[in-house]
Amino acid sequence: MSTVVGVATTVASSGFTTTQYRIGDTEYNSRRTTITSAASPTATVIAGFSSANYTSVRYTVEVENTTDNAYSSYNVVANSYEGNINFVKFNNLSTASGISTIGADTSIPGVVRDVRATEVVASGTNTELKFTPAPNKAYIVRVAQLRIDKPDDLSSDLTVGF
Repeated sequence: MSTVVGVATTVASSGFTTTQYRIGDTEYNSRRTTITSAASPTATVIAGFSSANYTSVRYTVEVENTTDNAYSSYNVVANSYEGNINFVKFNNLSTASGISTIGADTSIPGVVRDVRATEVVASGTNTELKFTPAPNKAYIVRVAQLRIDKPDDLSSDLTVGF
């Protein structure tokens, strides 16, 4: 018997049938993205949402480099409104070592490579979290997203008792 615990981990017997939970103006999402190895990798969307109104979001990102058996975990927080995005990345933990690459920069210390290769961008009315893999490396990226929209008077506001 084995147990798998983690963000957006796919386990057949987990019991979860959805990766999105919404209560009022708050929404929790999780997403698992598999990125195959490529000689000239491009940025891959690892999380995203429609951002037509003001939104704050907190991402917990887990990056597994399956080629080198290295792991990184870090947080990203962002504010998004009408195509304007402000974000910060923090709390980086990594088992990576050595020197790595992001685009033309070939001197990135391995322990900070994954967090530096992550950015939040606007794409039309969408906000996207993107990750750029290292050349010739395969990844599994897991993201937990907690999003809070601008408070409003919509009837979707809901109280849940426990």
